[in-house]
Amino acid sequence: MSTHPQYSSTADINRFLLDMEKLVAHGFKEGSRSMEVLQGLPEERRKTILQKLEADIAFFEDASRAGIPKYKSVDLLRHFLSKSGWVLADEVYSRLSDGDVIEVYSPTFTQLFRNMRFLEICSYSILDIYMYEWPELYTRPQSITEALIHECMRSLQAKPGENFFGDSVPNHFLEEVFSEERRVFEIEQKFISPIRCAKTGAVMAMLGCLAARVHSKRGQPKTVVPLGRPVSGSGSRDSQ
Repeated sequence: MSTHPQYSSTADINRFLLDMEKLVAHGFKEGSRSMEVLQGLPEERRKTILQKLEADIAFFEDASRAGIPKYKSVDLLRHFLSKSGWVLADEVYSRLSDGDVIEVYSPTFTQLFRNMRFLEICSYSILDIYMYEWPELYTRPQSITEALIHECMRSLQAKPGENFFGDSVPNHFLEEVFSEERRVFEIEQKFISPIRCAKTGAVMAMLGCLAARVHSKRGQPKTVVPLGRPVSGSGSRDSQ
């Protein structure tokens, strides 16, 4: 998603945040993390956040012109990959649904694409999601992070015809760090797949597909209904 400087005005960004908040049924949480807080951040971090916002505004407006609404996750993914000159195996598409959490990462683990699913169930405001890095927002067992990195590296080295990785990643808990509700999610990593260059076939990025549900909120009892594989507990945390 490339940045477009024409979307850098505060009014445009506020409209985008309002649209996103409505879409994920959060309500517009102006009081939680305001544009004033954003403006008070160090210049480099503020610039990075605004670039993320600008890029997503541009992408979703482009998708809208192509007739793709924000909630059509698989169609949005196809649109993103097509614009990037990348392809995903047909058998991978056959296992994706709009109800999945779908994310695309670069080989350096920079997030390039995400659908709306996880934003619908987390309790952070949309601006929180853009203002903070993943380790500032969530925590999970270090062993899970290590397993995910291992499977991601395998997918980046995939041979032709190898399209599914991630079997070594067990179900696990993911916790919000500072939100008001401090939600805990049960995560099932369905698979990780290589994304290839349409022209050369070289692996350019990786797709993660997972199922997530709210497991508990702060003050609620932690009653587990397993999704399938054994669940890894909260144990040790990421050191990032």
